[in-house]
Amino acid sequence: MIARADDTEINMKITKIEKQKNNSERYNIYADGKFYTGMGKEELLSLRLKEGDIIEENVLLAGIKEDEFLRALNKSGQYIGGGRKTQKQVEDYLIKKEFDEEIISRVIQRLEEYRYIDDAEYARAYIQQNALKGGQAVKFALLRRGVDKQTIAEALDERNDDCELEGALRAGKAYIKGRSFKDMREARSKLFQALARRGFDYDIINAAAESLLKEE
Repeated sequence: MIARADDTEINMKITKIEKQKNNSERYNIYADGKFYTGMGKEELLSLRLKEGDIIEENVLLAGIKEDEFLRALNKSGQYIGGGRKTQKQVEDYLIKKEFDEEIISRVIQRLEEYRYIDDAEYARAYIQQNALKGGQAVKFALLRRGVDKQTIAEALDERNDDCELEGALRAGKAYIKGRSFKDMREARSKLFQALARRGFDYDIINAAAESLLKEE
């Protein structure tokens, strides 16, 4: 409870509640004749606020905090709806939207609870969707997205050498298709460079080159 120096409660009179012009789901709340805050419909109904009510300021402040949480949660849902995201990506998004650390922490906890964010699952899905990239390229891409090294390592362990080689073969075949080389040495060198840029390691590249250039 918020109190003055003499421990008396701070009470406020809700003098006006009006729907916002640009968002029909949010309302402007006036207390003691002055604009006090904006609030979403859900939290407004939860507080059962109506014009003429006398309310303790600490109750209203708690409602504002909960409204901020719900607003951040809703924005996170919209952001995630555009495609799977990592925890770090959601955190960075909410920071840009200027939500405070406490709100962001609560949102992340809720999203994890309902599996809307799951970095381990994100890593596995990313690796599966990027079969034409080698382990190193995948690792760096996931690190940039905020996935920790241990989670990445565990996800990569699920992709065995056969899968890695298959990806290198597909990527290599796409690279050499339609290209001409003056000799086998140049073909091998160019293919090595192309697959190295995709993050495949030496042994995988060597095996892929042996297979692909033999076909040529």
